[in-house]
Amino acid sequence: MMEGKIRNMLTEETRYIKPKYGKEYTEHNSCRWLLFSNHKNAIPMNDNDRRWYVVHLSLAPRPEYVYAHLYGLLASPAFIESVGAWLASRDLSRFNPGARPPVTEAKRKAIESTKTEFQKYAALIVKHWPCDFITVADVSNIMYEGDTGVAGFSKRLNPVMRHALDDCGMLSSDIPIYDDNGNKQRVWIVRNVDAWLTPGVMVKENTSKAFAAFRPFAKLGGFATLQSLL
Repeated sequence: MMEGKIRNMLTEETRYIKPKYGKEYTEHNSCRWLLFSNHKNAIPMNDNDRRWYVVHLSLAPRPEYVYAHLYGLLASPAFIESVGAWLASRDLSRFNPGARPPVTEAKRKAIESTKTEFQKYAALIVKHWPCDFITVADVSNIMYEGDTGVAGFSKRLNPVMRHALDDCGMLSSDIPIYDDNGNKQRVWIVRNVDAWLTPGVMVKENTSKAFAAFRPFAKLGGFATLQSLL
């Protein structure tokens, strides 16, 4: 929710202004954002973020008198003008406003720090699951950390869990496959989605006993299986 709200604030062409006790109006959105925080998880970002350039400053804070002096200069028109003159003289000829910000080490850490547990589990599934698809029951078992619910029935995946799986590139398949006991299983495609979406591939792989890839883990259950692979 927060990520979507921030994205809209950055990308909307116009901004609706509603001043207190004043006339409401709409203006062109020409905002540029410069944010500072003492925390890596200050704003939510996903692995595909294209908006934020993240820099980590590891320098120690300066003495308090330095900041007191700088804040005192805010009352000086000459100082404000000098800052404007310095900015106006900067060479921007190599700046590309349409370029995607680089994925720096600081950005990778910021993205990781804002991920939910469900997003982390989804990423682990994509990285470690020993087959290109996983049953809905096993996904549920992993997301609920091995708690399968009443009488062993898998709990339903909530929208947050599904979004986490989608964000990792997984896809819910409408084609059921069958386990060794002949039970129909709904699956999520873990990786190589385009290949699995080729007509007939899923059925062909099913008839050639696709579950053989992770049969040794089948009796463990999804969460225990993932733990054994880490």
